[in-house]
Parts: sequence; C-alpha cells; structure tokens
Amino acid sequence: MGHTIADFRNLLNQIEQISETIAKEYDVEHLAGPQGWALRFIAERSDLETFVKDIEAELKISKSVASNLVKRMEKNGFI
Repeated sequence: MGHTIADFRNLLNQIEQISETIAKEYDVEHLAGPQGWALRFIAERSDLETFVKDIEAELKISKSVASNLVKRMEKNGFI
C-alpha cells in the first residue's frame, strides 16, 4: 500500500478541481460529490435516455439513494 494521508488529500483536491471544471462547463456555481458525478454520467450519455437505475449502477449506490439524489438534482434545477 504505502499511501499516506497526504496522498489521499491530493486525490481529493484533484477530484474537487475536476468537479469545479465540470461545474464551469455547465455554468453551475458549484458541483461536488454524487450530484457532480451523476451529472457528468448523464452528460456523457446525452444521446441516450438515462434512468435512475442507470445512475444507481454507475455510482454503485442503492435505489433509494439514487432516487433521492435525482430528486435533489431536480430541486436544484440540474435536471
């Protein structure tokens, strides 16, 4: 293994930077965590219809968590 806390923080910073870049692409002030990941997944599949079960499988989350995530994204105006 050999990974340190500093390595983990570096990874988290890189993820945050990617999230901010995606947010700017979609003219959104801030996207982080699951909402950002789900929106990226949906955007990458823009030519396909995407269902809650697709997000559930992609993010490896339960049906109820995926459903609540989609509800929050709708409430925030992302989808």
